[in-house]
Amino acid sequence: MGRSDHGPVGVGTNAIIYLAGLQNIPPQLYEAAKVDGAGPWATFRNITLPLLSPTMFFLLIGELTAALVIIGPVIVISGGGGNAGPADSLLFYMLLLYRRGFVQGEMGYAAALAWILTVVGFVLVWTTFKLEKRFVFYQS
Repeated sequence: MGRSDHGPVGVGTNAIIYLAGLQNIPPQLYEAAKVDGAGPWATFRNITLPLLSPTMFFLLIGELTAALVIIGPVIVISGGGGNAGPADSLLFYMLLLYRRGFVQGEMGYAAALAWILTVVGFVLVWTTFKLEKRFVFYQS
């Protein structure tokens, strides 16, 4: 999520998803907290944040996978052609993969890099899903 065929969509998509998550929180919970004397910080910490955690988890997974395959902005900043800025200061993993496969023509090496990226991405997402039970609250 948060990506299209033309690169990252930007912060607007995430804001819309957060807004949808906020609209799913029942207003009765805020009214009950106000009656109980909860202040703004307690209301945010005990109602908004826990009930927004599934939305935040969804966006975390989407942004984690998008961060692994970022290449567009680096190519634009560096001028294209597989350059990585001065002294390869912008050499991200995906740019290295692109450079090896399409600029230097080493498709086997690029395929091996792609498999490593796939395994690393799988491990990161799997670990995030394992940690989900600690910080994501699902309303029943």
